[in-house]
Amino acid sequence: MRPLLALVYGGEGLIGSGNVQRARGRTALTVAALMVGVAMVISVGGLTQSFRADITQWMENAIGGDLYVRSPLPMRYELGGRLAATGGVRAAAPVRYFSVKRIAPATGQPDGDTSMVFVAIEPLSYQQTSHFQFATGTKGREEELLAQLAGGGAVFLGTTLADRFQIKQGDSLRLNTQRGPVEFAVAAVIVDFTAQGNSLTGSWSDMRRYWGVNDASTFILKLAPGAGAQSVAEAIKSRYGESFHVQVETSHEYRERITRLTDQSFALFDVLNLIGIIVAALGVVNTLMMNVLERLREIGMLRGLGMTRAQVGKMILAESAAIGLIGGAFGLAFGLFLSQVFLRGVNGLNGYELQFVWPLAGIAQGIVIALVVSQVAAAYPAWRAARTNIVSAIQHE
Repeated sequence: MRPLLALVYGGEGLIGSGNVQRARGRTALTVAALMVGVAMVISVGGLTQSFRADITQWMENAIGGDLYVRSPLPMRYELGGRLAATGGVRAAAPVRYFSVKRIAPATGQPDGDTSMVFVAIEPLSYQQTSHFQFATGTKGREEELLAQLAGGGAVFLGTTLADRFQIKQGDSLRLNTQRGPVEFAVAAVIVDFTAQGNSLTGSWSDMRRYWGVNDASTFILKLAPGAGAQSVAEAIKSRYGESFHVQVETSHEYRERITRLTDQSFALFDVLNLIGIIVAALGVVNTLMMNVLERLREIGMLRGLGMTRAQVGKMILAESAAIGLIGGAFGLAFGLFLSQVFLRGVNGLNGYELQFVWPLAGIAQGIVIALVVSQVAAAYPAWRAARTNIVSAIQHE
């Protein structure tokens, strides 16, 4: 890389890049710190991009309604018929969320350590508004599985719970109900991020039969062709807003809310990346300052031979750039390797295949960070070297 640095910094680039070999142990530690920072950015970027792509695919498949009607209070089931009769509405599907407990096989008692959310739907009306993203082994059998769910005594289990309980399609799951323990067949395993994936979907008839619940948490509306989402939403608010305390949200607003929550969930990874970058920057500052202090007499001699302060600064910046290029190159390779390792680990825990997405943004950020951090961190050592007094430096012992 010395010809490249000579092209950027001139003759000072050749001198500066050659200086990295003079304290190899110290330089290696600095390169390692920079490599770890860049690798974190790329590997975490690859993992988050894969998660975002999976969540986006789930939203496209599962969030099929045009409007979502909610209320802070449970809504009467009959409201669905009124909403369906609103102008511009083609179908209305009720959804009810409530907590359930699994009967632990070992004790025969409700499992107090596992919190699950039962999502009750009417399969026929739900099919008109939304869709399921089945995990495996269901291609071409969607209609059959929905009919099994509608028939009662069956549930669709989320991938997170399926992996936690080691349950697969065709097995059974015992739930604690108002009528005591009831065995439900696992008709399918689905990708569902409701309640952080700790959810299972069952029929409305089973909910009424075993838990005695008959009110809705949400109504998903599918609009007729040509109907405007905003105009229908305003009509529902004006008609039922005060009496039922309903709130209406479009599918676009719903997706944006999920995207914001996803970004907030991944914000911690950005903090970890920042910590790695700060550590790498401190390593560069430490190494270059020690190099400058050890070579004060040499720098004084170069100044005495005619090297200007700007040239001395460019020499230090070139040395830092060489460290940044080496750390960036190793960090790129190590980051891509780690992203594959993380992905395999997540797939093993989740029980479904999270597809790898090339972290192009993370790669670009990693390369920029390696170069920018090395140059910014070298600013003070370069300034310090350029301000070296020639006489006192030559006299330095």
